[in-house]
Amino acid sequence: MTPLRLLFAEDNEDIREIVKLFLQTILPADSYTLTLVEDGGAALTHLRAHPTDVAFLDLSMPVLDGWTLAATIKADPALAKTILIAVTAHVMEKDRKRAVEVGFDDFLKKPIYPETLQEVLERHVGSRGQGAA
Repeated sequence: MTPLRLLFAEDNEDIREIVKLFLQTILPADSYTLTLVEDGGAALTHLRAHPTDVAFLDLSMPVLDGWTLAATIKADPALAKTILIAVTAHVMEKDRKRAVEVGFDDFLKKPIYPETLQEVLERHVGSRGQGAA
């Protein structure tokens, strides 16, 4: 099976490293590839150059915020099928509604826990997002 291609765009280095560790605990090492980037511009550059199955996008990144980035991705036919997960500490109903409108498929609320990360992956990629636990 082709490894799941993940992108995590987050300006906080500690959060990027925590997510990397969480993924190592919930997914077999050969079942995914992970690219970590620190801003929306780097995320868009990566997405245009490398097919990605799931992109986790912080909503408040420098260069290009998650809202604008999601709308840009969904408007590009070459990228539109990428599953987009909004990463944020603010999950008000108005934020969820706006996220759906710009093209996000789901939310991952901060602080991030391994269980919620795994649940989001399982909702969108099924058995490809299940660990060997």
